[in-house]
Amino acid sequence: MAAQFYPEIDRIRDVVTAEIEDAGGRISECLADSRQLFLRSVLPQHAEVVPGDEVQGGVAVMACESLLRVHPYNFRKICSNGAILSRTTGCREIERINFDANFEVVGGILEQTAEAVRECAQPAVFNSVTEQMRDATMIEADLALQMMPFMRMHRGRRSMRWFAQILEHFETDGDKSAYGLLNAITAVAREERDPESRWDLEEFGGGILATLNNSPQTPSAVRSLMPVG
Repeated sequence: MAAQFYPEIDRIRDVVTAEIEDAGGRISECLADSRQLFLRSVLPQHAEVVPGDEVQGGVAVMACESLLRVHPYNFRKICSNGAILSRTTGCREIERINFDANFEVVGGILEQTAEAVRECAQPAVFNSVTEQMRDATMIEADLALQMMPFMRMHRGRRSMRWFAQILEHFETDGDKSAYGLLNAITAVAREERDPESRWDLEEFGGGILATLNNSPQTPSAVRSLMPVG
């Protein structure tokens, strides 16, 4: 018999839903059973990365066995792709427990979850992520550097299929920037039916932004070469 972890999935979902609704947002997708939760939400915050390409802020929550994860989430309206930002401000990993503890312990975990959702939902987090996306439009994708972590973590026939699909989207869409690669990855995620695999792909797509810190040509350097006016 599988171990029962606390707080229960339905209590986590209810806390997250209440916080999102209090922030003026809504749950856009929720896949849940007694063992796991994959939830995405969108908030009123929205901005254009480039003209005609609008993103909307949100929060993504995953609970599976002992691990509860709360991350900022950006939804790209033009093609319904979502990126989970696991390496930016507001991210939180919270441990669930596998014994029926007293009210105070379980309540404390739920309060940590609520605090994490509130932090991820802050406009400043959305603005920071959107600015990173704008930076990514000005940096050419480095497939060897940016796809290497994915290939190390995911091996086998399925990962090769994903890799081929990502490259196909990247070539077809014609955007050779790091932002284009992010969108190619999240486009493949959108087509993935397994919720855990989809989460992994959306998280990897969002992680492309973190690799830009290693770029020899920083976004500020790119901006300094752009014409003014």
